[in-house]
Amino acid sequence: MMLVMVILLFGGVALGFLWRRGLLSILLISCAIAVGFGLCLGDWSFLHSASYFWRNAIYMTLTIGGYFTMVVLPTVAGTVAGYFLRQGICRR
Repeated sequence: MMLVMVILLFGGVALGFLWRRGLLSILLISCAIAVGFGLCLGDWSFLHSASYFWRNAIYMTLTIGGYFTMVVLPTVAGTVAGYFLRQGICRR
């Protein structure tokens, strides 16, 4: 999973570096890419019978929190870093 985080971080840096429009549009696109990638990568079959409500609630909380920490956060951070890196290079 660490490799996925590194790939998404550097993919976000490349995307932010190559994007020529505003920061908000690239953040929306990078979040959409990260969410789509995470849904394809993750196992979201946590809906079992109602008797397992607490187990499912804990599992959903951990899964969604871990998902945002390990997939969306590196992608967005890399995108912002790449965007500002391009802005800094273009000013010189």
